[in-house]
Amino acid sequence: MRFFNGRFMAARCLLSASSVALVLSACSSPNDDGEPPQVTSLTGTITGTILDTDGTPIAGAIVRYAGATESGSALAATTNADGQFSMSGVTVTGVSGTATNDANGPITLAIAPPTGGSVRYMGATVQALPTAQSTGTVGGGTVFIDNFNVGVGVVRLPALASTVSGVLRDSSTGAALAGASVSLDFVGVEFGSSTVTGVATSYDAGSLLPVISAADGRFELTSVFNDSCLQLSVSGFRIDGISGSAPPCPIGGTATDTATLNLRTRNASSPVQLASVALTPFTSADTTPPVVSSLDGVIDPTQAQARLESRVTTTFTLRFSEPMQAALDAGDVAVVLGTAPNQTAAAVASASQPDAVSAQIVLAQPLPANTAVSLRIAREALKDSAGNGIADGSTIAYDSLSSQELVLSLISFASNNTVASAATASQLATPAVNDLAYLSTDALIDTVDAAATTINPALTPTSTAVAYDSAPALEQLNSSGATAALAALKTAIAPADTRSVQTGTARVRIGAPADATDFVVSLERGGVKQDVLFYPVVNSSGNPRNSQFIDNSGPTYVITPGGASSFDLLIVSRVPASVVVQPGDVFKITSRNAGGVLGGSSSLTLQDIGRPSVALQLLDAIIAGAGGGTYTGGGGGVITPGGASSPATVLLSITPQAADVNDSSSGYAADSWRGDQELLGLSHVELRNDSIVTTLPATSTIGDADGTQAFLATAPVLGIALTEPSVSTGGALVTSGVSTTVSASGVLNGVTNEDGSQSDLLAMAVGGVFALAADASPGTATIDVSAAIRDRNGLTPDTATRAQVRLRDLMPPLMTLGFYDGSQFVIRFNEPITKTGAIAFESDSCRVSINVADSDVSVVDARTLSFPASKLATAGVADINACFVLPAYAEDAYSAAALAGLTSVTPVATPRHGTVSYANVPDTSTDPITSRVGHDWATWSAERLGITTPRFAIANIAP
Repeated sequence: MRFFNGRFMAARCLLSASSVALVLSACSSPNDDGEPPQVTSLTGTITGTILDTDGTPIAGAIVRYAGATESGSALAATTNADGQFSMSGVTVTGVSGTATNDANGPITLAIAPPTGGSVRYMGATVQALPTAQSTGTVGGGTVFIDNFNVGVGVVRLPALASTVSGVLRDSSTGAALAGASVSLDFVGVEFGSSTVTGVATSYDAGSLLPVISAADGRFELTSVFNDSCLQLSVSGFRIDGISGSAPPCPIGGTATDTATLNLRTRNASSPVQLASVALTPFTSADTTPPVVSSLDGVIDPTQAQARLESRVTTTFTLRFSEPMQAALDAGDVAVVLGTAPNQTAAAVASASQPDAVSAQIVLAQPLPANTAVSLRIAREALKDSAGNGIADGSTIAYDSLSSQELVLSLISFASNNTVASAATASQLATPAVNDLAYLSTDALIDTVDAAATTINPALTPTSTAVAYDSAPALEQLNSSGATAALAALKTAIAPADTRSVQTGTARVRIGAPADATDFVVSLERGGVKQDVLFYPVVNSSGNPRNSQFIDNSGPTYVITPGGASSFDLLIVSRVPASVVVQPGDVFKITSRNAGGVLGGSSSLTLQDIGRPSVALQLLDAIIAGAGGGTYTGGGGGVITPGGASSPATVLLSITPQAADVNDSSSGYAADSWRGDQELLGLSHVELRNDSIVTTLPATSTIGDADGTQAFLATAPVLGIALTEPSVSTGGALVTSGVSTTVSASGVLNGVTNEDGSQSDLLAMAVGGVFALAADASPGTATIDVSAAIRDRNGLTPDTATRAQVRLRDLMPPLMTLGFYDGSQFVIRFNEPITKTGAIAFESDSCRVSINVADSDVSVVDARTLSFPASKLATAGVADINACFVLPAYAEDAYSAAALAGLTSVTPVATPRHGTVSYANVPDTSTDPITSRVGHDWATWSAERLGITTPRFAIANIAP
């Protein structure tokens, strides 16, 4: 291996980025022999920024480099007013060309906080990797580049400004306990200490000096570390509980033993007040064996080979669950380094018990980095005051017992020289092909199959575990406006399906590199981290878990892969019913190695990957399944999936509302399904202003011949509900079994009154609404909108989406013509009718109901009835002319030519009019889904679909 001076320009030099993203300032200049001049060491500059946990710069902190230097003394730099430092002249020797870089190890910086100020801070040790290897060689040797720059990023030092207070009380009597020794043991910081790859930070902290409780049991520990996880213990006592609040510690797990309490601090303005701390003294009569409750400097107590912080080099400090006998000395301790068969013994300088609940073991020489350490203590030296021997505890995973020893399995700290590779992240849309919900459309993305999937809990910022909703859900990343439309579609397609529908939910698949121990994940919008939860989905290859919350400038979580080479994460809002996840949000994931060093990062911009389709056409509650009425089954039972190859089984109901003539002038914005603007066929001013008409209920409607004919001639616009916000492509609609013309005329955005779904509507111009209703009667006519729409993400429906509607004729018959010619009454409807129900005459002097089923009521054709004038006389009407009290006016509909074949009389020029209603006269259509025959206005009204009693103004055309 050779080093070369890179301070002069050379075009032949090949460089690579180091694992800490070194910025290499230059490359080698060749000598006469064509090779760069060889140097014996590498010299460069280290920079960084020191802040407190609130992000405030710390000025006056001293940063020292303890490695070899040209002058032979340690280099140092002092942070400026912005907390920044720059240390030049850092010389590194013996840097290995191997991938592990084990010849000299990382650069180590010691950070000493400023002294003399009003606020004190914790110290820290930072390690960074100095690798500067090129991808090429010169003369067969590995080339390293001089003048390297290493940025350690931001290092945060907790201020010693928090307080922890409370009152000690006897658990049995409630009496205050005076003179008890209370201490705090530092576990770790709560925030992410660095975001720079290849940089690791550990903190210089030990147990806080104990305080003695006052006569009233009160205690207060001051100058406690901000934003830190701590373990509180009371010498000689077991902690049974507290009556105040102890914020849980998210670092190293939340388990506690019988003698300690885990808690965390925030900052100086958020003191931890424990109120009453209930204690039970350890007595000589107890039979509970002691256990090791903690070891200072263990990063994660749940690991069987627990990694130590960098500050643990010569001294081990153990904590026990209760007071121990003073019997430990150096002869009771053995420290074994390495793994069999290559193990060596480390010399123990001393072993002592500083107090009743702790022990301290000091080595003669510092621990080598990244080495297995077996701390073995004779069991006969570890007994509590009652003589109970030591046991292996349940709160830590690194202790075990042999026949004669307590064994603590550890591994010494090393800033791993190879950082973990970046994970891959991809967004998923995974519809279940055997799911009934997809026989119609894949507009719903099924991210969770609860019957076959295990979903591990997420964590909240308070480290509370949150189980995934036990009710399985159909989910997709979409806008909140699509929720109701998607839910109605699911209900209609699969009425027995109890799943809920959630939008604003994404599923991301993670490819986990083998060299990553865990991953730091977050979701950002505009650079701001969002308050979301991450649920790991268990698979056959592993058991991923959400293991830790980190307040790293916003909600951030640590995901442990649990042996999985790939796994899925569900991203949902933490606040119930709040749609947080949106298209455009950025999912970020950073790999970490076994030493907690951040490595490769990747990101994924979430997209709406659910293609648009047609939603259930919610013309009213009965169609959606909530209305009851005579459509038995309700709940979308009106629809039966027809198989994966069938057209979409969502429906388009043809209704009078769809052809509301008011739409031509006001559009949908001011429209209403049940307002007084429905069936406004009153074209003649005399009839429209007549007192009989104006005093009718607002939901009643009356139409004359001309008015109804005008209504029938209107070119209506129907609205087809969509599953998500969309825009028009201008493409054509594709029809099957439709005789009239239909064409897409644009998308109406944000329409809520037409169908109650808060969905967009595809506006569709129809040549004739009643022709379309007739097409709908067989139940096979369909309209495909695939070419006419695309969603806001630019996606258009595909074959699987099947964005089609199946037409259904749910509309009752509408009277289009009615007259009396002196001998008979003739009534005509717009469609074939069933010879049942009644036609009622309505006026003060003429109130009679004609039973359509009577034998003297004739069927002229499928849609026309006639009955003799004597029918009214038989029913008690003495003067038929009294039935015609409305104003007289001329109508083209009653010309001789128009009535040819229906009467032989010549119509009077200005006939007077009378009012009839026909609420229970049904048509002949059969609903292909419900198998119900005939639809009438009485049922329509009962099912709250609009008009209550349809009325028509018939004319007396008798000369």
